[in-house]
Amino acid sequence: MYLKGRKKTVRLLLCAASCLMLSGAAAMSAFADAAKETAQTQEAVQNVITTTGQISSCTIDTDKTNVTLNMTSNAEMAGTDGKIYLVEMKNWQDDLTGRTDYLASQDGASQVSFHFPLNADSTGDRRYSSFIAAVWDTEKQEYKALTPRYYITNPEIMAKDQSALRITGKKGLSIEFSLIEDAMNMGIKQAEINIPVNFLYGNGVDYTYKGQTYHFAKSWLDTYDRVIKTLSGRGVVVTAVILNGWNANDPDMFLPGTTKSSDPYYMFNTKTEAGQRKLEAAANFLAERYNGSNGHGRLSNWVIGNEINNQYWNHTGAMDVRSYVELYQKAYRTFYAAVKSQNAHSNVLFSIDYYWNDSSKANGSTYYKGKDVLDQFNSVAAAEGPIDWGIAYHPYPYPMNDPVFWDDGSQGLTDSITTPILNFYNLHVLTDYMQSSELRAPDGNVRHIFLTEQGFTSTTPSGEKLKEQAAAYAYSYYLVESNPYIEGYNLARQIDAPSEVKDGISFGLFYCDMNQPNNIVAYHSKPIYYVFKDIDVPSRTLSVSKEAKQTLGISKWSELIPHFKWSGLE
Repeated sequence: MYLKGRKKTVRLLLCAASCLMLSGAAAMSAFADAAKETAQTQEAVQNVITTTGQISSCTIDTDKTNVTLNMTSNAEMAGTDGKIYLVEMKNWQDDLTGRTDYLASQDGASQVSFHFPLNADSTGDRRYSSFIAAVWDTEKQEYKALTPRYYITNPEIMAKDQSALRITGKKGLSIEFSLIEDAMNMGIKQAEINIPVNFLYGNGVDYTYKGQTYHFAKSWLDTYDRVIKTLSGRGVVVTAVILNGWNANDPDMFLPGTTKSSDPYYMFNTKTEAGQRKLEAAANFLAERYNGSNGHGRLSNWVIGNEINNQYWNHTGAMDVRSYVELYQKAYRTFYAAVKSQNAHSNVLFSIDYYWNDSSKANGSTYYKGKDVLDQFNSVAAAEGPIDWGIAYHPYPYPMNDPVFWDDGSQGLTDSITTPILNFYNLHVLTDYMQSSELRAPDGNVRHIFLTEQGFTSTTPSGEKLKEQAAAYAYSYYLVESNPYIEGYNLARQIDAPSEVKDGISFGLFYCDMNQPNNIVAYHSKPIYYVFKDIDVPSRTLSVSKEAKQTLGISKWSELIPHFKWSGLE
């Protein structure tokens, strides 16, 4: 790091005035006015800095030791000291106010490249930093930023594991830890679990990161180790939703000024140095532990937070959508850098709910339209360094207390990008939109899309609808199986949750034992169980979904689903 010396600048005022027609005090007054006007004009001209710049790339070199940042500039250096400076930014630093240090400098030119050490796995590891190009305003004696912050975009080059993610099927389930063997017997290819980070800190497992030792709860980790190792060891793609629940003993994990609310989860804290360091430690600990090579199993998909367009799941405080996404993305990129540094082809995702473009639900300050969050995330990521982000979508039926989604057009859903709700009724709208050039990944491919949470209730205000629940799953699964852009589909519940049943929603493949309201205990399977079990088995899929066709009033699935995968067997 270098420090700029502060130099006083001397301004020379050149003034010429003709006062031949004036005399005495009048002449002196006129001369003074003219001098003042000339000085103000010249000062205004001198203070205008017209330098522009744009960072085009920031990548770790193939030696995995150094970083190269490339940028362009108009090279108009008037009002500066003639140099372009690169300033390193930590996530808790918002701007260049008061900064005089810099990482590197180059003479102003139309093409500028900076080269500097990565400092990987040291206290100065720059995978979690961003960088701003700036010029030094010699008049104001301060930096003027030329670019927004820009992050390293290829942390995956550091990963020992460069193998492609192997997905053997799309059928997945949010599992109950007590019923893993049942889930395996149903032939799941994917599974989802929640990891509330607030439960991980404790005692029994020590982890040193950037010179500081952190303590994690062995009792919790033993459970996660068993589950993740069992599932991934049998070829199941495991998705983890990383959550930040309340922990009064750990205030650094929450944004400054945050107090406990009725919201279950909170925005990760990147606004203080202590918060960012603790978040980095947690992200690196989890990414290392579950990289598939340490005997604890592998996490392949990481969802950072839940349904981030709704602050109920990511409590932050009222702010506009752009500011909210910028703040969220700092935490997202922290996990992205940690995960990708371990497994190059693991996916790091963010999730949104089905309120796609619903003005009646969104208020613009604590609840945002899903599409707005998606668009802003893409825009912020492009400006701050394009990366391979993906989306975890939740296309529940609308309303959620009715499993029948094929009539949701009566609720105002359309096949247009302006639809207020986007779910299985119009799922193609999502994948059509994600194929647009503006939203594609840096390599030009359509981004990773996983349906990580959705379910169909068997109880409704008008009574039990077991056949409709089973038909809804069959129809939705076939929609996903026939859509090449969706990579996974996790059904929300293996067992009904008593708290949800009391509210009239029963998503499970099993009934729960309502005599044990504080636990989730399987009581008896529902018809959907058998559909789920065989829906992806070629020799049985059409027979197990035969009754669903009757419920839907069709004779062939290809009547409803273009490019139906099993059409040749109908």
